[in-house]
Amino acid sequence: MKASEHLYEYFLVVGLETPLNLDTSDPKPKLLFQYPNDTCLTIQCIEDFCFPEGVPEGKVKNQEDNSFVFIITTEEDDKLYGICLYKSFSVEAQFKATQLESTHSSKGTVTTSISIETTRCYCLVSKFPFFHFYIELLERISNLELRLMSPSEDDSDYQEPILRRGNTQKELSRPMSTPLPAIKRESSVTQLPSSKQQRLEDIYLDSIFLRPSDTQPVCAVAGVTKKKKKSPQQIILHTLQQIRSIKRPEPGQQLVVHFPKGLKPVKFTREPPEIEYDALLSEWGVLLLLRFFFPHKNFETILSAILLEKKILFICSNLRVLSAVVMSWTALLRPFAFQSKLIPILSSKLESFLEAPCPFIVGMSKRPSEVPSDVVVVHINDGTVTCSDPIPILRSLINVKKELEPFYRELEKTFKDGTYWPNEEQKSLMDAMRTVLEEDISKIFASFNQHTIRDLTNPAKPITIFLKESFLMSIHNQTDLRFLTSFLNTQIFFHYSDQKLRERDEACMMSRSGLAASV
Repeated sequence: MKASEHLYEYFLVVGLETPLNLDTSDPKPKLLFQYPNDTCLTIQCIEDFCFPEGVPEGKVKNQEDNSFVFIITTEEDDKLYGICLYKSFSVEAQFKATQLESTHSSKGTVTTSISIETTRCYCLVSKFPFFHFYIELLERISNLELRLMSPSEDDSDYQEPILRRGNTQKELSRPMSTPLPAIKRESSVTQLPSSKQQRLEDIYLDSIFLRPSDTQPVCAVAGVTKKKKKSPQQIILHTLQQIRSIKRPEPGQQLVVHFPKGLKPVKFTREPPEIEYDALLSEWGVLLLLRFFFPHKNFETILSAILLEKKILFICSNLRVLSAVVMSWTALLRPFAFQSKLIPILSSKLESFLEAPCPFIVGMSKRPSEVPSDVVVVHINDGTVTCSDPIPILRSLINVKKELEPFYRELEKTFKDGTYWPNEEQKSLMDAMRTVLEEDISKIFASFNQHTIRDLTNPAKPITIFLKESFLMSIHNQTDLRFLTSFLNTQIFFHYSDQKLRERDEACMMSRSGLAASV
């Protein structure tokens, strides 16, 4: 995947259009705002990823549950992460009511407007899995919008929602020499004309000051100039433009993003590349995964099903828990790596994907009415697993769980209701559990090299192959044999064995080069 030049690709707001017509059954979520809006957003059904079961009514109840992550793959085979934040929002709704006229005693209809509480989704689409960092950015952006909407002595005219389509087309175009392009819909793909390249820097007097160094944090200042008063719409665009222009920090480097209107800065420090993705997954969801599944006997069943590349469907109405748990299982597979489709959030409109002929791990908020017989169904809330055929479980996975239990008991003491983000003590315990798990899984193939043969027809390019039959003949337990017979035919094992074989060949070539040089 080509490295991105921006900290994020798109900022989106999805929700119900206003005024909302209550006479229309089942109102659909719409893309209300997009930045940048001079490029083409080719993500199909983006509204269904933001609201997989439609827009919920009422206020967002638990702030810990108002964020989640979806993953999509572009036509160029790039993986994009959609980091979403739900916020309660009041919208104008209209409906037709029957009215009795006082003079003629005849009935008529009148359009009535009311205000209803609904949910909007703020979404950052990025090539980077900086989940917690992006959620904090979304919190600040949504809070900035609320502060700018609040009436004050100087801003009494700005009480309308800022991040909505009407403002993008009208109010925001006033300070510019050419208007911003309007959103155009074609065949469920968001298309935006790109014939006129907007130069946002022409209307912004401030700039981001980057001070990268090995000791100093990268400091991104999204301030507002005092020389010329900006409208709330300009301030929002200014902030979005400056954040997007930030370069991804280097490993070990800290990034600090400042916001106007007295909002608290957001800080983020990148992990070393060899542990970065697992560390980000651990922060995002491993704690939740362990809370929901480790106490159940199905912990090793699910881990075995993933290693055997079964088709697995996770069910949970809580999108935060669902996306965290679905994504975090892959962090427990080391020294192996998951090779198949991973879709943490799948809309019910796209449930036909469950019939795909390839392995997958998918999350859905509701169980479909019909599930293919070859799909393993896992209900997160109670940890139950249903499948048509028994799943063979490796004995070492049962044994390692016993080794992990003392760590889990210590971890359990730190649990607090409603707390999803781990503290340093919890991170340390989770890292220890993952290390023990990796060491025990690695022991399965401790004799890997004993079941290889090397072709030295061309000494300069040795070729080593793994003898599956020889390895399986060394396994005497029938349960382990059933598991390993299937596992050796997975893509997970293919990539694992290919890497080990290539490492052996490279070591052989270096050894022969050293001998030749000494002669």
